[in-house]
Amino acid sequence: MKIKRFVAADMRSAMNLVRKEHGPDAVILSNRRIEEGIEIVAAANYDESAVQRALEASRRDVAPPPAPKPRSAADAVIAAV
Repeated sequence: MKIKRFVAADMRSAMNLVRKEHGPDAVILSNRRIEEGIEIVAAANYDESAVQRALEASRRDVAPPPAPKPRSAADAVIAAV
């Protein structure tokens, strides 16, 4: 997969750059308005299964947040007051 960032004055020009570089099968990953005009991040030879595997791997690398501590009966009485 080849990923590249394109910047142009307007969307039409940016899309033409994407088509010229990546062809008609390009996949747009993101687009946004920036000070210079429009930014498009596009991919060629996009492999969705590879992206899904990378996402799953990154989720495994991130530890889940700690579970909340159970409250004691004394804490519940104090909170109720």
